[in-house]
Amino acid sequence: MRPWLVIVGVAFLLVGGGALLALLLAPAPSVTQQSTSQLDGQFTPASSTASATIPAANAARGTLVLHWSSTVPVAVDLLVPCAPRTFGCVSGPSLASWPANASGSFSFAGLLNQEYVLSWATPAGEPATFTFSAVARWTVQSSPPAADAIAEVASGLLAGVGAVALFLGLFLRGGFRRPPPMVSRTADDAAEVARATDPRTGTSDGGSGRPPPGPPSRSG
Repeated sequence: MRPWLVIVGVAFLLVGGGALLALLLAPAPSVTQQSTSQLDGQFTPASSTASATIPAANAARGTLVLHWSSTVPVAVDLLVPCAPRTFGCVSGPSLASWPANASGSFSFAGLLNQEYVLSWATPAGEPATFTFSAVARWTVQSSPPAADAIAEVASGLLAGVGAVALFLGLFLRGGFRRPPPMVSRTADDAAEVARATDPRTGTSDGGSGRPPPGPPSRSG
């Protein structure tokens, strides 16, 4: 076990894993968009029908607010247009209607369509000047910036390095670079192993050389 590797691995794993988890769990950035449409004082002859398109967007959640007014009571309908390529469809479902009013308001929150149709019909013998304003708002999820992607990759790499360091610190044995101890396996190498492992072993020339010559002998 290598304690310093364990400490470094745990630190890297906590920092990298925590940062990556925070980035992944953070809500995606969103942007609120809106579309505004307005009609100021359009003259509509008597006994006639006119319409205008209110643009919006296909969104799972949004709001639509409508206000309209007329100089004389008119019949007004706010319609959802027919789906594309719908055979025999003249107009879609009605969201709101006013049979004979000089003004009206409508708002709702929920699933938005790409567009809506506002239709009004003037009574017999009375022209009208019609005005309306509408605002559609919806929220779209924007793609994360490149900096977030780079941060996620860096956090994942940091956590991976920490995991490897933790694994090595737990399972790598200490002193792995030291040579294994010498062990005598046969009687022939016992003396050699003893000399190599004896701490008192040293280089000494005592008793290994020829004795110095003595004094010359004298003959009587």
